[in-house]
Amino acid sequence: KQRLLTFLTTTMKVFSAITAFCLFSNAAAFTVKTPRSSSTALRMSDAQLGFPGAPTGGNEPEVFSLDLPFQRFEGGDTLRTWKMPQDGERVEYVVKTNGRPMKAKIELWQGPIRKTHELTIDMQDGDKTPFRAILKYKKGPQVLKISNIGPYEFPLMAAVHVPTNERAEKLRKMTEDLFEKSPKEFVQGGPGGSTKGGAIRTFPIPNNVKSAQMIVWSKEVSGKGSKALIEVLQGPNNPKQVLDFSVAGGSQPYHCVFATPGEGVTIRFTSKQFLEFPTRIVVLPYEYEEVTTSDTLWM
Repeated sequence: KQRLLTFLTTTMKVFSAITAFCLFSNAAAFTVKTPRSSSTALRMSDAQLGFPGAPTGGNEPEVFSLDLPFQRFEGGDTLRTWKMPQDGERVEYVVKTNGRPMKAKIELWQGPIRKTHELTIDMQDGDKTPFRAILKYKKGPQVLKISNIGPYEFPLMAAVHVPTNERAEKLRKMTEDLFEKSPKEFVQGGPGGSTKGGAIRTFPIPNNVKSAQMIVWSKEVSGKGSKALIEVLQGPNNPKQVLDFSVAGGSQPYHCVFATPGEGVTIRFTSKQFLEFPTRIVVLPYEYEEVTTSDTLWM
């Protein structure tokens, strides 16, 4: 009995030592790694972005500011209108929600029958992905109309700002500078209307880019208006933001910003204009984080 008791005691000690060793050696496999810190910057070198010759410093954050007085209106085709000053030539607008889906329509009317701009927005989360734009218009009586075409339960917040003449001139120079010095994509039209057939351009967005800006301008290629379906995809053919867009005339550049949070984001631009009326577009990063590896560069 004494020998049996001694054997059992020794066996238990050896088993306890082996168990403790295994637990200690496996602990490293479950160690939580500290996340790598990153800083946010609104400018990056041309070489890092892959855009040789692209201007830097010409697009300050306040250009597309979200710090504006917003007006809230409910769904069910509730609308607001803003009369544009006749000596103005540009208007900035922002639309968002409190986290609900966003369905909105923005229109610019010149008189009672001529509509020079129309944009229909369908987004899954208007707080996560607010939409910002600068629209140029001709001098004269103009009225901007924003409608909440979503359900009554989904309110919409909109902010409209008409810059001073001095600021409008700065915006003009900034837009023209970005457009002229950046790589441009030529987009041919198709049958026109709601039918398919126009050229398609896609722009994969790197994971470090939090928002991307787009300029649509048909000057020097057709001088006519632009019509397009713009989609922000996340995943294979999974649209998170859908915009049906039209603007009249080659003298009206359209400058907008899309929020691109998350990974695997692609902007898809499909022309809906006629074959004879091509346009050109520029897509550039707007807000982005500093990169530390080459796999997040803007290509």
